[in-house]
Amino acid sequence: MDGRRDSQLLLKLSSIDRALKLLLALLVLGLLYVARLFLLPVVLALLFALTLSPLVRFGQRHGVPNAASALFLVVSVSVIGMGGAYVVSGPVSDFVARAPAIVYEANQKLRHLRAPLENVSRASDQLDELSGSGNDPDVQKVRIDEPGLIFEIGEELATMGGIVLVTIVLTLFLLVYNTAIYDKIVRAIPRLSDKKLAVQTINSIEREISRYLLSITIINICLGFSVAATMWILEMPSPYLWGLLACVLNFMPYVGAIAGAAILGTVALVSIDPLSQAALVPFAYLILTSVEGQFVTPAVVGRRLSINPLVIVMSVVFWAWIWGVAGILVAIPILVVARTLSEHLPSFSGILHAIGDSREATFANRAGND
Repeated sequence: MDGRRDSQLLLKLSSIDRALKLLLALLVLGLLYVARLFLLPVVLALLFALTLSPLVRFGQRHGVPNAASALFLVVSVSVIGMGGAYVVSGPVSDFVARAPAIVYEANQKLRHLRAPLENVSRASDQLDELSGSGNDPDVQKVRIDEPGLIFEIGEELATMGGIVLVTIVLTLFLLVYNTAIYDKIVRAIPRLSDKKLAVQTINSIEREISRYLLSITIINICLGFSVAATMWILEMPSPYLWGLLACVLNFMPYVGAIAGAAILGTVALVSIDPLSQAALVPFAYLILTSVEGQFVTPAVVGRRLSINPLVIVMSVVFWAWIWGVAGILVAIPILVVARTLSEHLPSFSGILHAIGDSREATFANRAGND
């Protein structure tokens, strides 16, 4: 009787433990979504600080104060970003203003391809009229006016501006006080062996994130130049705009290539004749992004990106759901941090088996058995 009672008690405790873990996971998801306007600039600032910290530390070794190095780096990156935005502001404004006309012209050119669907829709409308489910003249329609597009765009720009400003300020403070922050983290750890492990882990995360983001940035810049040159050869208007678009969109894995091909295909459809030549534009764009994604990036980044592709897709979808476009940008850096933690901290070793490729998981299992 006592044994049965103990087993039932263990089953109940196990069920309670699973329920509490599920509740905790739901609370974390809710916190990530509700507090996204607070957490997003914090995460972005941490990534930027980790990327630029080696440069600040290099200046510190040569007698340059952290504040001077941090201020120079943050101002330089901000000026470069604002300069790029100013250069493309004119073509982007023209493109946005012409967007309705571009979509209309694209629909006109593709009208013959949509003819079968239009016939089906017309037949469906006729059936609705015959069945009496069509529009009733005695029924009054109520239209709810929604905020205008200009108001929504202005609100989004204001939100993005606030996020960018907070990110810049937080990055500056993290770069200035990074040494003090690391010292406090190490001092809070009691055992000497754990202190050494903490230092190694922090340095490794900083090194991996810095190398990854800098490598990806250089690769995307080269891709932008390649796309701009290709668009110039194919006689696309404003080729440098499409090169910059490719550079920015390529920070979003998978989604960026699809979105870029769709945008370029639509513009090419109304800008280039005949249709066969216009089709070369998205095709060439996908070829360039495929070569970059399948050959260039794996060769340059190497082990830092040896993550299961399915995990990458799931991470992109998850963070896009939580934080939108910004979530797509931070999805892979978060995986890189998780991977680095799994390589240094035994309590996180299971992450490598979850996100690593099959060859690494096999190697890890053999190492553990040995």
